[in-house]
Amino acid sequence: MMENLPQPMETRQETSNPSTFRQLLPQVLACSAKSVLYLSLGMLVGLPTLLIPDVTDPSNLNELFLDNDQASWYGSLTYIFQPLGSLASGALLQSVGCKKLMIMVNIPQFVSWIMTYYASSALVLYISSALVGLVVGLMEAPTCRYISEITHPNYRGVLTSYSTSFVTVGFLLVYALGLVTNWRNVALISASTPVLAIIVLLMIPETPIWLMSKGRSEEALQSLQWLRGWTTKEAVQEEYTKLQFYAKKQQGKTIHAYGKEVDIADEKPTVLNGASKGDHLEVEEVEERRGLKEKIRELTCKEMLVPLGKCIVLFFVSICSGLLSLRPYFVQVFEEFDLPTDGLTTSVLISVIAIVGNIVCMLIINRVKKRPLIIFSLISTALCLILLALFLMAPTNPHNNASLRWWSLILFLIVNFVNNLGIYPISWTYLSEILPYRGRGIATAIGSSFFYIVIAVGVKTYPSLEQQIGLDGIFLLYAVISLAGAYFTYFSLPETEGKFLSDIETHGKDKKIQVTSF
Repeated sequence: MMENLPQPMETRQETSNPSTFRQLLPQVLACSAKSVLYLSLGMLVGLPTLLIPDVTDPSNLNELFLDNDQASWYGSLTYIFQPLGSLASGALLQSVGCKKLMIMVNIPQFVSWIMTYYASSALVLYISSALVGLVVGLMEAPTCRYISEITHPNYRGVLTSYSTSFVTVGFLLVYALGLVTNWRNVALISASTPVLAIIVLLMIPETPIWLMSKGRSEEALQSLQWLRGWTTKEAVQEEYTKLQFYAKKQQGKTIHAYGKEVDIADEKPTVLNGASKGDHLEVEEVEERRGLKEKIRELTCKEMLVPLGKCIVLFFVSICSGLLSLRPYFVQVFEEFDLPTDGLTTSVLISVIAIVGNIVCMLIINRVKKRPLIIFSLISTALCLILLALFLMAPTNPHNNASLRWWSLILFLIVNFVNNLGIYPISWTYLSEILPYRGRGIATAIGSSFFYIVIAVGVKTYPSLEQQIGLDGIFLLYAVISLAGAYFTYFSLPETEGKFLSDIETHGKDKKIQVTSF
């Protein structure tokens, strides 16, 4: 309920035009509260990096032991169950809203942390991992939608990048905890994050658009006042009117009745009695009837399949170039190179450098644009992976050459820096930008589910693939995929930075638009 929100606007309404800082502050606070979920996400996904080396070590007298096959199942179940969570999230989101759903996902998340802490068998770890997958899927849609619906267009890009960086901070935090205690204690400490998330999420408003869709216009106005600097109704009236119109458009409705005229160019009304664009007419507020056949047609038309296919290619390349399917095995991979730092310390360094990459991306993306950043990151990654593979194949490998050990560490850091500078964060941005308006929700779920399914397959098959072609072979394979991704980006991917969504969507319909120039 909106009456439970902090209401400084009631005591400060004399300021009808709040300063830039005051406008930005509540949006930063709301994004920070939501980002506690991203922090938890990073910790959830990062824990297997601590757990797997311990439970698969035969010399460890721990009561819990997993063989390589069991460990691969534990590492991959999270990604296998994520699509189920995404489907459930899509079904729940419109009925309960972003805020309530973000609060609800913390309950199974807390249970998964406690199960991991008390785990005494592989089965308990499997259930915990599957529960994590459901949590990840459930939180994905409301977190993405929340930030896009509460932020002002002037700040949306920066705040989105700011929020996404919390995932990497979660990795860093769980690895840092792993340096000072065992994985069970890390799980117990991490159980505090869903509790913190519930507390801070209770303090922020629901999105104005969702409140409008439920007929709660007064609460929507209060939410917008809160988000724009605890200001007056008059100060947000223009944006409020636009949001009303946008909410009706999202619902697929036309406006009527009450004797008001509506320009057809502003909406998407059914053409009646030969009416044409630009005519004025009165229409009745009715739901747009879209059957299952029409929804399937929206998903299978060329205008949808082409951009969705491009997003899927970007995700596949991102997973390979960023070594995402190797993350649960990072400690073992680092041991192969006999790095000068131990596995957990290296994981901490990688997380720090990844955060730096995110920050640099946030600072330069408006000037450099997306496609050049992706191409730079992929070519740089390919060169680093080729060098790492050559180090392993050389007669003088890192195990008996101190300088190669240091160079290997530097190359791993470069790989993670450039991936978080380019391909990884930008691939998710494209998913929200280049899909057509009609069918975008379901298509987004399909794209994100593909991302996690590919990671699941990669995690599950890594042990056997490593036995077949070796770690050097895997790195060479990923290098080739990275170079192919750079080629694909240059010749097939449109530049979207600084463009309206309507202009981006036009690219999918107009083959004449050039994509090869920067």
